[in-house]
Amino acid sequence: MGKVYVLYNEKLWPGQVEIGYAEDPERYVRDLNNNFSEDRYTLYATYETKARNAWTHVLSIINVLNPLVRHETMLNRFFLSPESAHKILAGIAGATNTEEHLKKFSEEELYQEGFSPEIFSQKKPSRDNSSSKREHPRQNNAKAKT
Repeated sequence: MGKVYVLYNEKLWPGQVEIGYAEDPERYVRDLNNNFSEDRYTLYATYETKARNAWTHVLSIINVLNPLVRHETMLNRFFLSPESAHKILAGIAGATNTEEHLKKFSEEELYQEGFSPEIFSQKKPSRDNSSSKREHPRQNNAKAKT
């Protein structure tokens, strides 16, 4: 049995999360942090499942609901806050009556690991101060094609 995970790195991926699958995501994140000590990775939430391909179903749901949030080159990276990604997993857990398999790491657990409180925000961190309203790059491409 493994877990679908929501991974966050506020330094490398501002406003983005990675959704994937690992048999032991806690160990996976520890390994990432040991190998890339200057860039801390946060395990925000996990959803335990018997299906190894469960995470691909989560990605499909997100792509159907809003394909503009998927990263153009990284198939399992999304322009979502960690909380929004957790809510998607919570919806799946609620619909399948498996809430006991869902874990959201507490602010205290994350704070002790050295992560800032802004990761709990629904808003994406701004990458560009020139405009208060940013469009996703794919929205710009769609406008150019019409």
